[in-house]
Amino acid sequence: MRAVCLILALIAIPGSIDWRKDLEKSVAKAKREKKELALYFKTTWCKWCDKFDKTTLIDDAVVEAMGTRVAVKIDAERNRALVRKYAVACYPTILLMDANGTIRTRIEGYKTADELLPALR
Repeated sequence: MRAVCLILALIAIPGSIDWRKDLEKSVAKAKREKKELALYFKTTWCKWCDKFDKTTLIDDAVVEAMGTRVAVKIDAERNRALVRKYAVACYPTILLMDANGTIRTRIEGYKTADELLPALR
C-alpha cells in the first residue's frame, strides 16, 4: 500500500489556473500584489468556452503564464453589467488589464495554447 501511495505522489498532477469569482476582491488583490488582472468572460451555453476550458486553459505553459496574474472567471449571463461595461461582444473573451482597470489586451474567441501564449507574454 505504501508503494502505491508513493507512486501516486510522484505522478505529476497538471496545474490549474487559480480562478477567482469576486471581481472587487480580485482588483484589491491585484493592486496589493502589483499584478495584472485577467478577466475571462464565458457562458454556460458556449461550446467554444467549454473547449477553451478543456484544452487551452489546462495547457502547462498557459497555466504558468496566467499564474503571474489575478485571474477572474466571469459568468457573462449573470454579470450583464460587466459585459456591457467592458463591451464584451463574443465568448470566450479574456481581458488583460492593469489593477486600475485599463484594458491592455483583448483576446476574443477560441484560441489554442499556441495562439494564446503570445498575448500572455
